[in-house]
Amino acid sequence: MEKIHSYKPGYVLDDQGATTGSHSHFIKDHKYNVISVHDFPIVNGQPWMYNYLSFKRTIKQRVQRLYEWFNTSSSILFIRWSVIDIDEDQLKKETAELETILSTYVKGNFNILMIYPTDKVGQLTEVDWGMKHVCVIYVPIQINPITDNETWDYLLNGVSIEK
Repeated sequence: MEKIHSYKPGYVLDDQGATTGSHSHFIKDHKYNVISVHDFPIVNGQPWMYNYLSFKRTIKQRVQRLYEWFNTSSSILFIRWSVIDIDEDQLKKETAELETILSTYVKGNFNILMIYPTDKVGQLTEVDWGMKHVCVIYVPIQINPITDNETWDYLLNGVSIEK
């Protein structure tokens, strides 16, 4: 694992629903080709790896819970709001790979809602990428995924959580 960016501003929602600044190291795990953007906070005088053991425990718990859901849920919806600067062909390739992997692990039904911010559209637009379990929605780049409740209301209309 290595730090790939020393500083990157981001935002999180506080308890009242307002956005507040959050700053974390970008850490790349070369073994699994994963970049962590929220798990290693920038603290003056503290190396990024200081939080590694806590991060490792948290990831282990989340993976165990995810596998449990894979085995016991009758239906799962995965949602990804893509980054703006990813190439669309690369995103299609990654999404197809994700669909293939999930098909081998998820026992019940699953779907992937892929939200792709692009300057190609002026409104939310459904696009068919030809993948059985994937629904792709192009959204205008200027839509903020944290604060645009109207977009989320549209995207999740009819979705419910069963316990």
